[in-house]
Amino acid sequence: MYTHLIAASIAFTYDLSLPFSQGKAAATFIKNQHLENMIIIGYYDNAAAIMSGYLNKSIYYPQSNRLGTFLIWNNQRKAELSEPEFLRKFSEIISKNSKKTIILLSFSPTNDQKKALESSISQRLKTSLTIKLLQKFEGSIVEDENIYLFIVK
Repeated sequence: MYTHLIAASIAFTYDLSLPFSQGKAAATFIKNQHLENMIIIGYYDNAAAIMSGYLNKSIYYPQSNRLGTFLIWNNQRKAELSEPEFLRKFSEIISKNSKKTIILLSFSPTNDQKKALESSISQRLKTSLTIKLLQKFEGSIVEDENIYLFIVK
């Protein structure tokens, strides 16, 4: 019983000092920068869905291959994408979109992953594009609720 009381006290302290998710902070940043009209691609989808609610807009979920405001937990949704799938799906949606695109990730990609995505998109569009980190939101209680925002231009 005392163990539970101590654990609950520690959890409560973390809950007061750290956000569970960085979704609200990232959505506020997007609104303050006037970027909310851009297409947003979110991976992993569970972190991206939070942003949809705060921004009141649809987000493209590559794991489900759809645009939406919430997740559908069905057989079409993949828990994870392989790197080639990830590159293909991101390149497809960015090439279909004539506007600049925001990429929302719940992990910090390596330089090699970023370069591979730039290359894949540039080849598909036959033009040179760059992916630039806009802002990172770290420090959430749950690590995969940290958010990294990138802009493709």
